[in-house]
Amino acid sequence: MRQSGTFDEDGTIRCTFDVAPGSATAALTGLTGDGSYEVRHGQEKVAVTFSYTLG
Repeated sequence: MRQSGTFDEDGTIRCTFDVAPGSATAALTGLTGDGSYEVRHGQEKVAVTFSYTLG
């Protein structure tokens, strides 16, 4: 996974990530995908999205 994000002045973290090309091995060979999440200071739960293709 590769991850990139920002940390805003109000304490919000915004992050995107993806499967690094060629990094998946064994049963996951060919895996591609990306996702994101956003979390604010003090937030207890975080919703993460992840879309992928295995092939």
